[in-house]
Amino acid sequence: QLLVQQGRDSEAAAALNRAIKTVALTHQEKAEYYKMMGNCYSRLGENNEAERAYKKALELSPASDEVQSNLGSLYLEQSQIPEAKRCYQDAIAANPMNDKAWVGLGLCCVSEGNKEQAHDAFAKSLELNMRNSTAIFHLVKCAYEIKKYGTAEKTLSAYVESAPVSPSLLYSLAGLQFHVGKRREATQTAKRILQIKADHQG
Repeated sequence: QLLVQQGRDSEAAAALNRAIKTVALTHQEKAEYYKMMGNCYSRLGENNEAERAYKKALELSPASDEVQSNLGSLYLEQSQIPEAKRCYQDAIAANPMNDKAWVGLGLCCVSEGNKEQAHDAFAKSLELNMRNSTAIFHLVKCAYEIKKYGTAEKTLSAYVESAPVSPSLLYSLAGLQFHVGKRREATQTAKRILQIKADHQG
């Protein structure tokens, strides 16, 4: 853990591998070590080693939604969309409260061109974790593309009250408020933008 904190992932992975081979560990501890090893290799860009470690972790702990989600992210980064989607679906089946898995599923749906399902997956992620900025960005993007503004407007309104916001995010909110017929709120949001950035052209 100290090596990981210092960014020394290669050494951390080697230490974990030694521990697995020499220390008496429970199945659950071994699964945790393999997961950590997979994370190290993933950050190093050693995808084959990362995949191998995650699969070892799943052999020991098949119901680990976190490992399934991490493996899904590894596949998604390599544009292996069907494999990534299956992992995220398995993660959600094991733990429907895994907001990261819902985001990953949404990104897979975007890659497949299914914007409706992607929109709903991002919305679900934000129900579970309002501060997921990746989910917010893609929810708003999907909302404009499928012309389905209500959920995104409601979610983004709540988000801007709980997190630091930028003029561009507020501008998205003003647009959503306009599209759902909340003209007064849209005007107030526009004024708020101008207080932050007086020369905002939008």
